[in-house]
Amino acid sequence: MTVVRYFVLAIGLMVSACTANEAVGPWDGDYQFAGLGGETGGGSPIMMEITLNIKKSGSDKSCKLHIQGFQKDETIFCSTIDSDNKLEIRFKTYDDGRILNAYDVERYKVSEILFSLEKAEGKDKKIRYIPHWASYVPFDNMEIGGKYVFTKTK
Repeated sequence: MTVVRYFVLAIGLMVSACTANEAVGPWDGDYQFAGLGGETGGGSPIMMEITLNIKKSGSDKSCKLHIQGFQKDETIFCSTIDSDNKLEIRFKTYDDGRILNAYDVERYKVSEILFSLEKAEGKDKKIRYIPHWASYVPFDNMEIGGKYVFTKTK
């Protein structure tokens, strides 16, 4: 019986040690943005969905950005820098490891700020994640304002 107790204790300690290495940062999780950027000349809606996945914020391999919508479907690996209630999303590479886009154009420079998220509490006490667009803007001629927010899904 003693051997079984030691075995169970050893398993418990190993599980604790493994989960201790998986530190969770204050920004870790999945965020989503969906917006309407007007209509095409033919009247079709111009939609954009952005999914942002943050793991271990502040580390070098912490961020994946997937952008899908009107004439766009790309994945960007990014890095983050967080300070209090703000998180900067910085370009690292496209999902194929290149720094050039599908048209062989260098649209972003490595470590360039794509956008930042600001954590803000609304009057209803709900937390909102307000984007501050920098070198990445979802729509041409987009109104930059408080009506566009990211929601945390996980």
